[in-house]
Amino acid sequence: MTEEEIKKKYTQIFYDDFEGNELDITKWERCPEWERQEQMKNHGWWNDGCSYVKDGNLILECKQESDGRLISGAVRSISKDGSKIMFKEAKGLYEIKFKVDKGSGFWYAFWLFADNDESHVSGSAQNAAELDFFEILPGNSPWKYNGVNGNEPGRLMTTIHWDAYGAAHKMKGTDGIKVTDKDDNFYDNWHIYQFEWNDDNYKCYLDGNLLWVMSGKDYGNGICEAPGYIKISAEFGEWGGPVDSVIQAGGSRKMYVDYVKVYKKRISD
Repeated sequence: MTEEEIKKKYTQIFYDDFEGNELDITKWERCPEWERQEQMKNHGWWNDGCSYVKDGNLILECKQESDGRLISGAVRSISKDGSKIMFKEAKGLYEIKFKVDKGSGFWYAFWLFADNDESHVSGSAQNAAELDFFEILPGNSPWKYNGVNGNEPGRLMTTIHWDAYGAAHKMKGTDGIKVTDKDDNFYDNWHIYQFEWNDDNYKCYLDGNLLWVMSGKDYGNGICEAPGYIKISAEFGEWGGPVDSVIQAGGSRKMYVDYVKVYKKRISD
C-alpha cells in the first residue's frame, strides 16, 4: 500500500525507528533465552546478545558459539515474564522495513502471537492464533512446507496457526514466493513488507506490490479477532537447511530492521 492509501484509511498507533544504540524497553524486550525448535535437527537457542540496536537499526544475529551451540536474536512487545504488555493489538496494518543476509540453516520472521494456547482450542483462529506475517528462508530447506518442495532457496511465505500446538494444532499458509523473482538483488536491498488484517481477510504486500489475499474462512476457519503481541525473530532449525560455512567458521548472518509501524483503521464518519 502507498503512503497516500494508508493515510486515507488508517491512523498510526505504534512506531519505532530504532534510533540510537539501545533497544527501547518501553516498546520491546528481548525474548526469553529459550531452546527453540527442539524437535528439529540443528536447532538453536534465542540469546540476548544476538538482539541489539546499532546505527539506527535493530539487528538480529545468527551465529555459533565456540561450543557449537547455535544462537540467534528475537524481540517481542511484551516483557520476558509476560507480566508487562508494551503493545498488543488486533486488526490493522503492520509494516516493517528490513534487510536480510543470505545464508542457510535459519530463517527470519515477523509475526504476532494472539493467545494461541491449549485453553483456546476451538476449531477456529477467531479467538486465538499465531499470525506469521512473513517467514523468509534464505537457504535450501529439505522440507515440504505449505505445499512447496524444499531445495529452492530464498522463499518468503505467510502462515496462520490455530488451535494451539498440540494434537489439535492446525495451520495453513501460502505457497510463498522466491524472493529473487521479485528483486534480483533482494539480499542487498531494503524492503517494506505490509500485513493488512481486515474483517474478513489478510492482505500481504512487498515493496508496494500485493502478494496474496488470504480469506479468514480458508485460513483459520474464521478471521482472528484476538489481539496479540509482535515478535521479530531469527532462529535455527532443520527447516532452514544445513548451517552455512560462514556461521560454522565463526561468522554471522543478520536481519536488519529500520522501523516497525502499526496502523489502526479509522472509524468511518
